[in-house]
Amino acid sequence: MILQDIVLRLLTAISTKRRGILSDDKLDPDEDRRCLSCGTICEVCTEVCPNRANIAVSLSDELGIFRDRHQIIHIDGMCNECGNCTVFCPHDGSPYLDKVTLFWSEEDFQDSDNTGFLKLNERLFRIRSSSGEVFDVEPGSSRISSEMNALIKTVSEKYSYLYME
Repeated sequence: MILQDIVLRLLTAISTKRRGILSDDKLDPDEDRRCLSCGTICEVCTEVCPNRANIAVSLSDELGIFRDRHQIIHIDGMCNECGNCTVFCPHDGSPYLDKVTLFWSEEDFQDSDNTGFLKLNERLFRIRSSSGEVFDVEPGSSRISSEMNALIKTVSEKYSYLYME
């Protein structure tokens, strides 16, 4: 009985651990104050995904373009679109749709509308911009945003295993 009480207390302590304070008022004009600053505090989408399709990456940000260097990248080939990340997102988001997506194949790239990139070879990437435009570029190209360039550079240098080559 003592062991059962200890386990129950431990589980209660773990389940009540607070990640932040959420406001229930979704009609509040200051809706953005509800956000827990994904990447610095939240990252719930990385924890609730049964396939680990949302990955936290620490960006190389020499240009100082990111408010937060810790970002979430969505790995399309690992996602079954179950919606867990949407259900548990503390703001009105759908990380599997909203976050920049890394694609493993041309087929997956074509089957999606997500903003993201596909590595074609060492020096060429296929990009889908936030406006839906698709084009091939080399890293560092001025044709893509500095944020997308920084993300591709970081994944290529620090997280190349995500390319699934």
